[in-house]
Amino acid sequence: MDHARFLLEAERDNTLVTLNHYFSDNLDKARNNRKEREFLDLADGDSHFGEHVVHLDKFKNYNKQKANAEQALEDIHDALKSYYKVARKRFVDNIYQQSIYLFLLHGRRSPLRIFCPSKIAELSESELELIAGEDPHSQETRQHLIEETKKLEAGMRIMRT
Repeated sequence: MDHARFLLEAERDNTLVTLNHYFSDNLDKARNNRKEREFLDLADGDSHFGEHVVHLDKFKNYNKQKANAEQALEDIHDALKSYYKVARKRFVDNIYQQSIYLFLLHGRRSPLRIFCPSKIAELSESELELIAGEDPHSQETRQHLIEETKKLEAGMRIMRT
């Protein structure tokens, strides 16, 4: 948990930066999608064979319509959306690789290292039950469901005959 908190702090409290090339790919896609939506708004209602027509007079005024603040807002939104798409995947991978895989499952200090096959083979049945067995409520529920299943199967056999 300490390492997971460290990774979370590293993501939240530092400058937003990435060297991942997918950031620029995502940014290009976000900008292109925004432009496509804007051009579709400029297009005439008719589409010819799936193609939309934008008249030149509408296109000439296209860039003049946005204020600097609006353009900056769109750029910031696209950049943040693109960054967090990359950062989210990186964070999930880091949590899995470091906090779960390394610290919990296979690292030098993993609590599961004591459960090597030879150590498990030395455990008695009651010790195994204590470590990995079902809790009493689950055992009771499972037994009840097994009995219900048998009753229902018996009822189905009677109905078929």
